[in-house]
Amino acid sequence: MVGQDARKAARHFARVALAISAFMVTTAAHAVTEKHVQGVITAVNATSVTIQGKYVVTGRLDPKTRVMLNGRRAAAADLKLTDDARAEINLDEAWVDIEVTR
Repeated sequence: MVGQDARKAARHFARVALAISAFMVTTAAHAVTEKHVQGVITAVNATSVTIQGKYVVTGRLDPKTRVMLNGRRAAAADLKLTDDARAEINLDEAWVDIEVTR
C-alpha cells in the first residue's frame, strides 16, 4: 500500500512539475520577445541606432522599423543625437518602434 501511494504521489508531482515548467518556458519566451528602452540617442547612422538609458542598447534599423517624431511618422534619417527616445527592440536586435520627442 505504501509503495502504491509513493508511486501515485511521484506521478502527481511529475505532472505538476511538467505543468509549471511549461508555464515558465511559455512566460519567459513571451517576456523576452521585445525589450522596451527609454533614454537618449547616443549614436545613429543609416543602419543602427544606440539609445542610452538605464542600459546602452544598440539595434539595427530594419525596413519594418516604425519611427515617430513628436507623434508623427518620420524617417530614420530624422533621428538626431541627444533626441529623447522610447523604443522597442526584438530578439533579432532590430528596432521595432522608435518614438522621439524634441
